[in-house]
Amino acid sequence: MRQQVPLSNAALDNLSDIGNYYERVVLDHLMTRSYELDDEQLADVACLALNKLPSWYIRHSVDAHFFLGESQLIELHNHVEEVIDEAVKKVISAPAP
Repeated sequence: MRQQVPLSNAALDNLSDIGNYYERVVLDHLMTRSYELDDEQLADVACLALNKLPSWYIRHSVDAHFFLGESQLIELHNHVEEVIDEAVKKVISAPAP
């Protein structure tokens, strides 16, 4: 049986830097736009949009800028806007519980 070695504080700090790039992009988009949705609906929009987007885990947002050119980043953000618009339409058309 392998002996478990506890992670160092530095390792834990590095692991806590990991996040899905699209989560930040979707949340930033939702915070900078005005929607006539309540808090629950906004959360639903975020979930629906994120489920339509791929997972892309990075440690720092500069990692995304390093791996993609400016035109690719613009395309990525435009795609996110389209996905969010679809999610908003779906949430608005859903009957209230």
